[in-house]
Amino acid sequence: MASRRWAGFSLVESLVAGVVLGVGVMALNAMYVFSIKGTSQSERAISAMHLAQTRAERLATSGLGQLPNCPQEPGCRLNSSELRAKAAKSGNYPCSQLLNQSSTQDPGDDVGGIYRIDTSILAPQGAEQLDSARVIAVSVCWKNSDNSFREYRSYRLKLPEF
Repeated sequence: MASRRWAGFSLVESLVAGVVLGVGVMALNAMYVFSIKGTSQSERAISAMHLAQTRAERLATSGLGQLPNCPQEPGCRLNSSELRAKAAKSGNYPCSQLLNQSSTQDPGDDVGGIYRIDTSILAPQGAEQLDSARVIAVSVCWKNSDNSFREYRSYRLKLPEF
């Protein structure tokens, strides 16, 4: 009698292939979620950088007499889980401000809580000949998806006009 050879896959081979395919699809899904989270964090960091640089440039291009009096230490966070206390206003200029979006408008009222912008105007240290010069420091803080606070700082030197 001639033996018959069956062509095809056995049930065990099909189950193993299904498990391997399932693990691969789950890994792709995890990579997709991770990349979306990374993109969101990058967008917030870029917005914070733009906000800080724009605010610092606006202040640097104004006259020395028009700079607000914001003498607090630069920075808006104490560590990765705590923000500093908000600074007081200087006239109409909020030395600390909350914004809902990456608006580059200069001061307005607090409107939410995505970004916190702290502005510091300080005399440069160790530069007696530049006693009327000022260092402008703008810090922007935001909370990441892991609930830690991130910060970006932008510095500008405002020299007196001669």
